[in-house]
Amino acid sequence: MDLLAFEYGYNDPEYYTPAEFGVALRQLISQTRANGYSGPIVLVGMPQPNMAPEWKSKDWGAYLAEMKAIAAVQSNNVAYIGLNNAMPAYPNGPYWADTVHLNEAGCDLAAQLLTNVLG
Repeated sequence: MDLLAFEYGYNDPEYYTPAEFGVALRQLISQTRANGYSGPIVLVGMPQPNMAPEWKSKDWGAYLAEMKAIAAVQSNNVAYIGLNNAMPAYPNGPYWADTVHLNEAGCDLAAQLLTNVLG
């Protein structure tokens, strides 16, 4: 089975407001469909890292809410999985290689959580 996952990127707050992020993500989904991919798309909400000071004012939850809203209204096989609720935010747990990237244990946990949801 094919599956395409789009993860909320840690750099996204630098370039997009939550609303702009939602528009860009909708465009990405539309372009993916226009290019012929008809399989399931999973939008993955990641746990909040220790973002750079200039990003700390960004509302992490607002970006994840955009993903949830897109999945809720998409009728073309788009789902949201919130790993942010299942994984500890930085620096809790042995899951972080640095302040924004998951280490091997963090990637393994993310993969296990996704596997549990997707079956």
